[in-house]
Amino acid sequence: MIAKQIILGSALLLGGVVTIFAMTQNNKSAKPDDSVQQPVKETQTVARPVAVPLTADVATEEKVLAQKQREREIYNRQLAKEADALLNEQEQARMLALDKAKQEANPTSSTQISADSASKSELIAVPAVQTRPEAVEAARAAEQKKAAEQKAAQEKQLAEQKAKEAQSTKTADNKAAESKKEQDTKKAKTDQSKSQNKAQNTAKGKHTVVQGDTLIRLSSTYGVPVSALAAANNMSRNDALPLGRTINIPSASEVAKIERSQKQTNAQKPAKTDEKKPASSTNSAYNYSVQVAISPDKAKVDEMVKKYRAAGYQVSTSQTSRGTRVLIGSANSYDEANALKQKLAKDGRVDASGAWVKKLEK
Repeated sequence: MIAKQIILGSALLLGGVVTIFAMTQNNKSAKPDDSVQQPVKETQTVARPVAVPLTADVATEEKVLAQKQREREIYNRQLAKEADALLNEQEQARMLALDKAKQEANPTSSTQISADSASKSELIAVPAVQTRPEAVEAARAAEQKKAAEQKAAQEKQLAEQKAKEAQSTKTADNKAAESKKEQDTKKAKTDQSKSQNKAQNTAKGKHTVVQGDTLIRLSSTYGVPVSALAAANNMSRNDALPLGRTINIPSASEVAKIERSQKQTNAQKPAKTDEKKPASSTNSAYNYSVQVAISPDKAKVDEMVKKYRAAGYQVSTSQTSRGTRVLIGSANSYDEANALKQKLAKDGRVDASGAWVKKLEK
């Protein structure tokens, strides 16, 4: 505006100078004759509106004004862009502030704010956007409610699992109890059956020998002393029991009678020390043994002898044309040797599967 005033003033000043100059020239030419003064006035009248420089300055001023208007519009557009950018930054800051508030309300959240976002949030968003306390409290309450629901669901699932385990344990216990009860019932029936068989056999006083029977086992089964069983059946304590043989089972009165007789016999023995032994034990020309092997391999024979002696048996050997014979024990009767053979067959420490009773000369 000041420049415009200066230009106008300059133009007016220049126009005044031109006018004065023109008037001076007219005055010089009009002094000899006054009649010429009228045209001079006309010249002055015509010269006044001529202001060529003034017209040019106005056009220049309009150009200047148009240029300034364009610059002002450019400046305004720049300001608008900056304002939009500032608004965008404020919006971003507001979103960052909301995220930060959510994280503070839920510390276990996996969402993390980067270092740049955190710095922007602290430098820009905090002064511009502030989270309302009631919103933070509502978010915190929602998270607490969600955590409580999850905990309740986990506790319910754990309780159901424990109930299933308890039910399974109870079922297993019931099955075990039922199985034990069945076993006890079966055992009771078996014991009852054995007792009945025992009572029947005892009442009948007879027993048929089966696989595995010995006098000792029969004594335990029927409650009768071994000596009484042997005496009632005219046997020795070490005699074997052939399969299918009928054994007499003495009654209680018979057992008592046999024991009294044995006591009397034992009481009379010291008085008969000078008497001769029975012919069956002294005059027999043979004895019996159990032959378990015969082999020409001395190492094999020595190993077998060592094994039987380690098991506590009396072992002897004899040479034959086919090799060395291995003999176990020595008995005065076939029954005693056969009983020893059965004992060896049941002894797991030795292998007597091929054993047989061998009659030997004394």
